[in-house]
Amino acid sequence: KNTLRAEALAWRAYTHFLVLQKFAKAYNPATAASDRAVIYMTEDCNLVELQSPKTVKECLDLCLKGINDAIALDVLPVDAVASVRMNKPAAYAIKAHICMAMQEVSIFINESVATCEL
Repeated sequence: KNTLRAEALAWRAYTHFLVLQKFAKAYNPATAASDRAVIYMTEDCNLVELQSPKTVKECLDLCLKGINDAIALDVLPVDAVASVRMNKPAAYAIKAHICMAMQEVSIFINESVATCEL
């Protein structure tokens, strides 16, 4: 059950990150807190009601939180079970992409590389 939860968190973070990269402005530390981005879904909601988009910073923070939560569950396999299933190296790669988009490579280096035991 935790493996499926970790995969779902990682895939949600990754797909929202891809949508953000395609449809929102590029991250700029000076304007990211006010730049309108995309709708980030974290829970069930009434799809008839209008949802408000988040800012670029909020979206990237949620992506980073999602991938960190997936990694923290520590149940993702090191080797891929199938080509469409999430694994630990893929989760760390997604985290690296998110950190690079946020221009915060130090987050990835300090938190991930030091603790990564692949």
